[in-house]
Amino acid sequence: MSANYHELLAEIQSMASFAKRIGAKKEAATMEKLHGKLLANKKSSKTLEEEVFHERGLASYYIPSFISKQKLDAPTKEQLNAEFFALRQRLDAALIPEKPAAFPETDIQGLAGNKEFTRVYGDPNSAPAIARLAMDVVQRFSAAVFKQDLETAYALCANELRGWMSMKRFFTELQKADQQFGGKPVECMIERIASIEADSNVRQKRGNNIGDWPKDTPRANKRAIVGTFWITNPTTREGRWVMLWVTEESEGYRVAKFNQYLQ
Repeated sequence: MSANYHELLAEIQSMASFAKRIGAKKEAATMEKLHGKLLANKKSSKTLEEEVFHERGLASYYIPSFISKQKLDAPTKEQLNAEFFALRQRLDAALIPEKPAAFPETDIQGLAGNKEFTRVYGDPNSAPAIARLAMDVVQRFSAAVFKQDLETAYALCANELRGWMSMKRFFTELQKADQQFGGKPVECMIERIASIEADSNVRQKRGNNIGDWPKDTPRANKRAIVGTFWITNPTTREGRWVMLWVTEESEGYRVAKFNQYLQ
């Protein structure tokens, strides 16, 4: 469990004081005994932490039960229960401290030029530039597809995408999508940037399975996942959704993967 010794000591004492104040003598004595053991040990240990965890579970049942049996009005019982569960929450936090985040996670509004939020993993200061470059390659890739300039569109695909998809297959897949999803698209509207991996530390720590990146995408290349709407009928605003995974290679930003679908 790896508890925080000093915080655990303080929270057990708080729990004992609360139990004593409301008249739960048995639970107060148990917590005071645990407090004494921790003081005598002068540090936390796996055995003591397991004992605290066990007694904390029993207290979670017996103290609310004890409160419910008292001759008190409903608001007072409610207030005492709320106080107990706040104490228990603090005890839990001392017993099993949260691990510090491996990297910051920030929700930033407006990176896609609208009111949508983007989850940014890592340095948020890098996010606006990544967003701008990711949207630029998505728009250029989309425009080339719409003009059927397949050489340009294919050149904007990342190495790992071109490694398994020939230009002929690329063309075939786009044709299939046109037949399946209501015709050839003519306009790209960027809906949102779903996520950005904003620094090298994040890219290494977040495996490619997180975010459904192609498994052979070099982690260092990952940048953003962009959601768009490819419009096939400007009058009725009908079309299809396209999600694009954007990387950065030595030649610039590239499309490593794209999925087309209807909601």
